Amino acid sequence: MNSRGTDVEVTLQATGLRWLAGDADAGEDQCAHGLVRLDVGDLVLVGPEDEEVTVSAAGLFLLRTLDADHLPGDLLTGGNQLFPCCGHLVIDDGSGGCFISGCPMGVDMSVVTEGESVTLRRDTTIATTTRAQWREAVLGFARQIDAFYSRSVPRALPDDESDAAGWRRFWKEWRSRVDAAGG
Repeated sequence: MNSRGTDVEVTLQATGLRWLAGDADAGEDQCAHGLVRLDVGDLVLVGPEDEEVTVSAAGLFLLRTLDADHLPGDLLTGGNQLFPCCGHLVIDDGSGGCFISGCPMGVDMSVVTEGESVTLRRDTTIATTTRAQWREAVLGFARQIDAFYSRSVPRALPDDESDAAGWRRFWKEWRSRVDAAGG
């Protein structure tokens, strides 16, 4: 399956956003979870048949694709999937970014930019869109996750200083990437 074109619509959205703590959320859960839909034209790359993912980690990983290619298992995501099942631990990596440790489950795909084209590939499904359309889709996804955090009980940083430093770095990198992308 293949979709090419400069006017192909990209849909990237999270649904069913929630905290694992559910209705008893007291602001302790740092990671937002939900389902993701990623369509390019009439091709579904991530959809309803896929499992719930950690949309906060996915958002950061997607923001990273605006500056660098992602191939399954590469360091852009710390070896995690682009849409990871979980992110157990967030660590300040000392280089201005963060490393997110997760489990081996989730949805992975490649995102490769050549000039003004972005090619997304999941297994045999390949879709191409423009860099501008991909940027807008990723920023829209990031805004959706930001809005969920804003509507929720404020997140309390973990008591462990190393964990707290990791989350401070996560949000600093997130904001920096959103700002750099014009979001």
